[in-house]
Amino acid sequence: IKQGVLVAGERHREWKEGLRKRGYRTWRDPRGRTIFAKLVRYHEGELLLVEPDGSRARTKVKHLSPNDQDWVAAQKRAREIRAGGRG
Repeated sequence: IKQGVLVAGERHREWKEGLRKRGYRTWRDPRGRTIFAKLVRYHEGELLLVEPDGSRARTKVKHLSPNDQDWVAAQKRAREIRAGGRG
């Protein structure tokens, strides 16, 4: 049984790593609750996240952890540079 648990844990890590390469990440709120999802839409401070099973969640930047708020801000800056033709 222990071997099965170890194999399952390793496969789960590989599965999550594959999804991370496709834009999925762990999001946290200030209370430490998490969701593993991909950002599919951002508009005026509102985010639409999609989990690997297709479940959708909506939230606002102000409801994210400080680290996730920083991540969103960095993504916005990077996209504005590309959209402006300077990057």
